[in-house]
Amino acid sequence: MDHAPDNAVMSRSITRRLTASLVVTVLIVSVIAVSAMYVAISRDSSASLERKANETIAYLVGTLDVPLWSVDDNATKTIGRAVSNDESIVRLIIKTESAEVVYSREKEPGGDLTNRSAKIFHQAGSRQELVGEVFVSLTNEIQKASNRQLLYFLTLIIFVILISLVIVMVVSIRTSLSKPLTSLSEIANRFASGRYDINDQTLVYLEFQPFGRALTEMVQKIEGQIRTIQQTEARYRNIFENATEGIFQATMEGQLLNGNPALSAVLGYPSSAELLLCVRDIASDLYVDHTQRDQLLKLLLDQKFVTGYETQLRRKDGCAIWASISARLVSNDTGTPLFIEGFLSDITDRKQSEKALQDSRQRLDNIVANSPGAIYRCFNDSEWTMEFLSAAITRITGYPAEDFLDSRVRSYASVIHPDDRRAVKDAVSDALLHKNRYEMDYRLITSDERTRWVHEQGQGVFAPDGHLLCLDGVIFDITDQRTAEEEIRKLNQELEQRVAKRTSELQVANKELEAFAYSVSHDLRAPLRHIDGFLDLLRARASGLLDDKSQHYMDTISDATKRMGVLIDDLLAFSRMGRSEMVATDIDLGILVQEIILEFEPDTKNRAIDWRIGVLPVVTGDRAMLHVVLFNLISNALKFTRKREQAVIEIGNQSEAMETIIFVRDNGAGFDMQYAGKLFGVFQRLHASDEFEGTGIGLANVRRIITRHGGRTWAEGKVDGGATFYVALPQASSGNAVGENQ
Repeated sequence: MDHAPDNAVMSRSITRRLTASLVVTVLIVSVIAVSAMYVAISRDSSASLERKANETIAYLVGTLDVPLWSVDDNATKTIGRAVSNDESIVRLIIKTESAEVVYSREKEPGGDLTNRSAKIFHQAGSRQELVGEVFVSLTNEIQKASNRQLLYFLTLIIFVILISLVIVMVVSIRTSLSKPLTSLSEIANRFASGRYDINDQTLVYLEFQPFGRALTEMVQKIEGQIRTIQQTEARYRNIFENATEGIFQATMEGQLLNGNPALSAVLGYPSSAELLLCVRDIASDLYVDHTQRDQLLKLLLDQKFVTGYETQLRRKDGCAIWASISARLVSNDTGTPLFIEGFLSDITDRKQSEKALQDSRQRLDNIVANSPGAIYRCFNDSEWTMEFLSAAITRITGYPAEDFLDSRVRSYASVIHPDDRRAVKDAVSDALLHKNRYEMDYRLITSDERTRWVHEQGQGVFAPDGHLLCLDGVIFDITDQRTAEEEIRKLNQELEQRVAKRTSELQVANKELEAFAYSVSHDLRAPLRHIDGFLDLLRARASGLLDDKSQHYMDTISDATKRMGVLIDDLLAFSRMGRSEMVATDIDLGILVQEIILEFEPDTKNRAIDWRIGVLPVVTGDRAMLHVVLFNLISNALKFTRKREQAVIEIGNQSEAMETIIFVRDNGAGFDMQYAGKLFGVFQRLHASDEFEGTGIGLANVRRIITRHGGRTWAEGKVDGGATFYVALPQASSGNAVGENQ
C-alpha cells in the first residue's frame, strides 16, 4: 500500500512488528481466500451467465408469442429494445416464422460469448403454432469486470480487517477509523433511503478510494437503470394514454383495474378515474347482456386469447353501443389466471352500416320478389343463359326460375316462340351495337303449351374497356294488356259506328231544334208584341180615367213583357251558343278587353271606376265566343259594383304549366260561397231582381263557351266583400281542345 503510516506508530517496534506480522498474515490469508473466492466467483459467474442466457431466452419466448402471432411489430420491437438494453446482451435477433427479421441489434462483442436460440410457438386452443424464432448472445465481460470490482472490494475488506487488527493494537488507529466508519454508515443509510449521494470526505482517504470508485460506478449503474426504466415506463404510458383504442385490465371476477382515456371516451366517462370509480362490476355495469361476459371469460379460459369478440355495452348515459373486444388471459408461472388485459373498439357505426346494408338487401329482395316483372341477368349467347332470374318468371311461364339458371334444365331461348326468336336476337344486337336500351314485345310458350305475350326492357353491362359483360333487364307479362287492347280496338270500331250514327241523329235533332227555336221565337214574340201594343193603346185612351194604382199595374205589365223579351233573346242566344260552329284563331285578350270596356263607356262615364288591367296573354279560341265570355264577366262586375262610390275592377291572368287562367275581380256585393255551385246554372240568381237586374243566363253561357274550349270555370266571393270569376283555357293544347269540341 501507498498509505504512509503514522510516525509515532512507526517509531514503536512492537507495533511495527505486530503490524507487519498482521499484515503478512492477513495478506497470506487474503491471497488464499481471494484466490479461492475468485475461482468460486468465476465458476458462479459462468453458471450465472448460463442461467441468465436461459432466463433471457425463456422470457423472450414467453413474451413474444402474442406480438408475433398478432403481427404486432411495434410491440415486438419494444420488447426487443427493452431486452437488448442489458449490457450483457451483445446480439439479439427476432424473426417471424417466415425468417423475416422483425428486430435485430448487435453490439461490439467482448470476452467469452454464450449463445442461445429458440423457436417461438403460440398456443391456439389445443395446438401449437410456430410464430417465430429468437437468437441471443451474452458476454461475460461485464461479469468479469464485476468480479474484479468484487475482488477490489474484498481486498478493501482485507485492508479494513488489517486496519481493524491494528486498531485493536493501536488505539490511535482505532480512533482515526471511527469517523470514516461513521461516514460510511451515513452513506449506507442514504443509499437505503434512495439518495445516491457519496460526496463525503471519508472517501478521500487512500484506503477508501477503491470503495468510493466502486460506489460511484454502482450509483451510475443504478441511476442509469432507473432512467431506462423511467423512459420505458414513459413510452408505455404514452402509448397507453394516447391510444385510439380502449385499453383495459380487469380481474377474473369482473373488477376494472385500469383503463386508458380512449376506453373512458368509448364508454362515455369524462376520465379514467371516474370510470374506475363508477364501474364496480363489469358484467352488471357495462354489459347489456351480462351473460356475454361469462361467455368471453369461458373463451379466454379455453383459448387464452380472444380476438374480435363482439357484444353490446352500456355507456354512462344509458345508451347501448356495439364493441369489439380483443383480450388475453395473463397467468403466473404455475398457470393460475391473474387478470385479463386487452383492447376495446367502438364498432357501433360499422354495425349500423351492416344493419342498413342488410335492410337494404332485404328491401331489394322484397322489391325483386314483389316485382310484377321477372328481373334477370343473362349472357349474350344463343341460349340467353341466365345468371340470375327472379321467381316472377314462374308466374309467366309456369317453369321454376332455377330451371333457367345456367340453362340447367332448359334455356330461356327454348321458351321463346320460334317465330319471334330472330326478332328478339336482332333487337338486342342492334341496341348493344349502339349501347342503347332495348325494348320489345314477343311471345313465350308456357309449360302448359299456351302462348303468352311479354314486354322486355333491358340494357348491356359493359366493362371499363367497353367489353360486354352481361345483360340486365326485366320481363313483364302483357297478355292481359294485349287482350284488352284487342277488345278496345273492337270497341273503338263499334264506338266509331255508334258515333257516326249518333252524329247523324244529332244533326237531325239540331235542325229540328233550330226550327223549334225559330218557332218559339216567332210564336212567343208575337203575343208579347200584341200585349205591349195593346197596353200602349190602353194607356193612351184611359190614361185620364185610371188611378195611380191602376197606372202602376200597367207599368208592371209593360216591364214584365220587356223582361220576357230579354229572357227569350237570352235563351235563344244560349241555345245558339251550344250549336254554333267554332272558328279557332289567336286572340289577344288585352285588345279584346279594351274593346269591351269601350262598349260600356256610355253606361260608365258618370261612375268612379278604377280599372286595373294586367298584361293579358294571346290565346287560341273562337273570338266571338270569348267576347261573350268577357262581356258577361265585365258586365257582372259593373252591375254588382253599382252601389260602390269607388268601384275597383281588376282583370288579369295566372299562367300555369297546363293552362292559362283569366280572372275578373271586383269589390262589389259578392256572394255567399255555400251557393257558389249555383252561379253557372241556367236561371240561377243569388240576388233579388229588384236589387240587381238579370235573367240568370249570362254565367251559364260563360260556362258553356269555356267548356266547349276544353276549359273550366269557378268563382270565389264573400258577402259584401267582392267576387272573383275565373276561366281557365288549355295552354299547350287550346287549339286541339277547340277542334275537338268543334
